Amino acid sequence: MPQILVKPSTNRKFKHFLPRHNVGQVFRYLGVPYLIGVAFKLSSDIHAFTLPNPLRQLILLVNSYNSDKPVPISGGTFIAIGMFMCFFLQSLLQQQYMQRFLRMGMHMKSAESMYRKALILSSDDRLAKSRGDLMPWRSF
Repeated sequence: MPQILVKPSTNRKFKHFLPRHNVGQVFRYLGVPYLIGVAFKLSSDIHAFTLPNPLRQLILLVNSYNSDKPVPISGGTFIAIGMFMCFFLQSLLQQQYMQRFLRMGMHMKSAESMYRKALILSSDDRLAKSRGDLMPWRSF
């Protein structure tokens, strides 16, 4: 409500009726899954930044065969297995991140639709019906 249209005395009297931000409620509902998803994304990005180092080591190993002292093939095997495990872990973390945030989006979407359906019913209709009668209105 614009402050120009409201007298200061009216604003003080009815301030508790004005809408408030519900950031705390949203964080309480989505806080832990959101933080876990952020941790998955952060660790996936860390793995993405560390992958060029084993690749550089593998290129140096291949270039060592052009010199007089080639590196044993077991070093290359360990580098290749390490790169595979790093790629696998990165894709697993990325999948968990996507799954958690998509599930969170579905929770938010369903909460919004339940709220909209609850607004359709007037307060008199809600008082006249029991909770069991209201659940089909909120089902999908």
